[in-house]
Amino acid sequence: MLSAFLHRVLVATTLASLTTQPALGQDSACTYDLCAVRLHSGRVVQGMEGRRVASLGMFSSRIAVFERAPDSVRAHYNAFRSAKHTGTLLEVIALATATTGLFLVADGRSHDAGEVLFYAGVGLSVGGGFAFRNAGNHLSQAIWWYNRGLTRSP
Repeated sequence: MLSAFLHRVLVATTLASLTTQPALGQDSACTYDLCAVRLHSGRVVQGMEGRRVASLGMFSSRIAVFERAPDSVRAHYNAFRSAKHTGTLLEVIALATATTGLFLVADGRSHDAGEVLFYAGVGLSVGGGFAFRNAGNHLSQAIWWYNRGLTRSP
């Protein structure tokens, strides 16, 4: 009876280990030297040789290694994408609002409305800057958590 129980436990453990896949870059074969992620000149690079994983542009970038990473990484990665999207949206609205304000001031007929729109655009731009800073902080945390899960080289 005990032998049959141990046999079932052994089979279940073996099947479980075959079906669970570790996150890419988080398995024991992927060491810190090979898979650590960092920022370099507006790009996310990986490993000692610095192979490009993603470029950071105006819109929220997709970083594949973070999409398949553990929850602690993905939480900060998703917050980064959300804040980056918010910052971009605020900056685009700010540019349109401030430009409209400048045109109204230059036209001379709606000077007061133009000033209000211009300063509203400046305020939106400041808000976008805060959102971008928040996005950068979350990206930094995602990188830290990702790299923390990597094994160190001997």
